[in-house]
Amino acid sequence: RTFKVTQNYEVANPEEGMSVYIGEVLEELTNSDAATDDEFVLCKKQGSETEGYVPLDILAEIKKQQLPPPPANKQPMPAQQVQPQQIVPPKAMAPPSQPSQAPNKQLQSVISTEADSFKDLFDKHEEYFKQVAEKRDESFKKLAESISHAQKEIQSCRERNSKIRNQIRELDDLIEQERRRWNQRLDSDK
Repeated sequence: RTFKVTQNYEVANPEEGMSVYIGEVLEELTNSDAATDDEFVLCKKQGSETEGYVPLDILAEIKKQQLPPPPANKQPMPAQQVQPQQIVPPKAMAPPSQPSQAPNKQLQSVISTEADSFKDLFDKHEEYFKQVAEKRDESFKKLAESISHAQKEIQSCRERNSKIRNQIRELDDLIEQERRRWNQRLDSDK
């Protein structure tokens, strides 16, 4: 199987695994000596001899059609094919030659890998903002409930305050009436 790395994974000790970075392509290796572990996979970096164990949860399996072409092996050419190269002076105003198809395919695979990485990042960004918006909405609901509760308490306090004021006025009126009555008695006794 072939995988694309979806998250950076770094290890300080190479014996514990292999450091990989987003966008790298890894090929699974079979290791009959190792115990079967569903969480880690023995992989080799494509185009390199570096190998080690990598967590399976940071890898996305790539189908064969999506694979970028492997780099050309640098093997020495047989002696028959080695010929001295002739230096040809460049022709003035020579028409540009057709670009080879291999670099285009490599470029397209790099672009598609970058596009996939960008799409993954964009999706994660979108999910993060959705969570932030939900938390904000919950906070606003709690705040609205608290304000509503406080307004009800303020209203009940105003009603009690109004009743107490009325009782104080009635008491003042009674005191004033008693004062007048006592004044009238005192005046009548003189």
